Amino acid sequence: MKKFLPVLSRDKASSSTMDIAPNSTNEGVKVVDYKLLETDPGIRPPNMRLMYLIWMHHIWKERNLGVPPVSSVSNLHHYKNDCLFSVLDLQLQELNARFDEENTEILQCVSCLSPAKSFSAFDVNKLLRMAELYPNDFVDVSEVELRRQLHNYVRNVKSNPKFAKLKGLSDLCTILVETNKCKTFALVFKLLKLALLLPVATASVERVFSAMKIVKSHLRNKMGDQWLNDRLVTFIERDVLFTISTDVILAHFQQMDGRRFSL
Repeated sequence: MKKFLPVLSRDKASSSTMDIAPNSTNEGVKVVDYKLLETDPGIRPPNMRLMYLIWMHHIWKERNLGVPPVSSVSNLHHYKNDCLFSVLDLQLQELNARFDEENTEILQCVSCLSPAKSFSAFDVNKLLRMAELYPNDFVDVSEVELRRQLHNYVRNVKSNPKFAKLKGLSDLCTILVETNKCKTFALVFKLLKLALLLPVATASVERVFSAMKIVKSHLRNKMGDQWLNDRLVTFIERDVLFTISTDVILAHFQQMDGRRFSL
């Protein structure tokens, strides 16, 4: 399988899949340095300028069938259009099936908060759009105030060496708290907290739907909403319930309403 490793790469590793796929020209795509591939004896890098040989050309040579057939495209065209773009199309189909336009927009806004590469992905307009998606959290905040604080924030953190080698949003939040900048840039810190809560909320929803398939089976299809909600809580948070003794549960249930006998 090593012989079929893709030999194309992007100029910018941080570019998203959606930025690569529509670009069908040679711009932005380069051939990997052959010296890197020649270190592994199992890899024989092809010459991208030659015409692409179909995959059965070695069988033609072994059986002395003459000159193996050659396709009408070059190796560069084959690896780029038939291999690279095919994989990108599969990734785009998976992303479009999993995330709608609104979720995709939120993820793009969250990526602008990344501290990687000296905050190279920082975009004020996208962060303002993120604040618009959470209106209840920015009720008394004007766009001018938030824009000013975003500009001051990015200038401050870029000039501070403590923010130079951060890798993720969790590291960024930790340094902001340690340097007390979470109070200076309170609005930006609120955006960071929303960005960190987003994956947790999404995972929680997926857990609920997965648990619903188990709790509400075809034998329990007439279960009411409140009863279903109570059963889902006990099923999803069973690790917490295991820490509560049975006597405490019985005592609480006994006190909920008057009982004719003690449990």
